[in-house]
Formats: sequence, structure tokens, C-alpha cells
Amino acid sequence: LHDGTPRNEENRFVIYKLGRYIPKNSLFGVVEKANLECSQRSLIRNKAENSLYHKLVIKNIKQKNAAIYTKDRKYTYRDLHNMTSRFCSFLRKKNVLEGDTVLLALYDSIEFVVAFLSCIRLGITVGVVDPLLNKKQWKPLLKDINPKYVLSAEGIYKRSKDKRFLKITGESSSKYF
Repeated sequence: LHDGTPRNEENRFVIYKLGRYIPKNSLFGVVEKANLECSQRSLIRNKAENSLYHKLVIKNIKQKNAAIYTKDRKYTYRDLHNMTSRFCSFLRKKNVLEGDTVLLALYDSIEFVVAFLSCIRLGITVGVVDPLLNKKQWKPLLKDINPKYVLSAEGIYKRSKDKRFLKITGESSSKYF
């Protein structure tokens, strides 16, 4: 299965380099090497130059080349910033606040990237969950983590009766992106 990145562009991205799955540094080592501070607040502040969101998106916003490729199109950093801004507004309307916990039960997609970036931008504690979990697996997970919301794909949303599940992918949810 290929993610949509053109083969001739793969050399530009670290994830395609040999040995990419073998971590050589701890998370804190990577954070310090990138000149970020180790506190959660400094990683997430929206406008701070040492925030994770700034390092991932804002710093690259003037570049015209693609930040993400999908099978249908490519997205620039400006596209990511615009979609993240809209999705942050959606999360605020749902009263998701800094420090709240949100789970992402999404497939590999642009929606996943935007939801993840939006959460770190707002200071939301975000967890990634396998979207293929069954009902038995969800029950203890929701009890232990007690998230404010689970941002999910349409199929997962339809299977759950829990009001914390929000459908963010599917035909009627494309307005968030």
C-alpha cells in the first residue's frame, strides 16, 4: 500500500529513509535538539516560535511545495494551516479546552493530520486509537481514558451509541476541512 507520495519525491521525507523505524534518540532528546522546551505548554502554543505547531507548519507556510500527498491531491503548509484553523474553530464550538483529552479513531488521511495538528495547536491532550477496535475493546479504553470526545470516521461513529463520538470524516463532515 502506497500513501500517495510520488516515488521521485520520497527522498525529501525522512520517513522514507532506511532505518526510519528505529528511534536513535528519546523523545526529549529530539525535542531538545529541535530547540524546543520540554514542557507541554511550550510544545503547543499557537504563536510561539518554539511551539511544535510552529515548527511543523507555520515555519514552512511560505513554501509552495507539498507538505502532504494523498492519492487525490497534494496539500501545502498553507493548506494545512487553513484547514487546521477551521478545525480549531470546530473544536472550540464543541467546548474542547486546553488540557482536555481527545482520542482520534481515524484512518490514515488528511483528516487525521488536520485533527492531530489542531489538537496540539490548542493544547489538547490527543491519543491515537486503532479505528478497527471492536465494541469490547472500546469499553475499557473509554473508561480508563475518559476522553471528552472521540473524533472518528463515519463507520466507527455509526457503530457507537456513546455521545462522545463525533463523526469528522464522511460526506456531511467535509465542511470542517
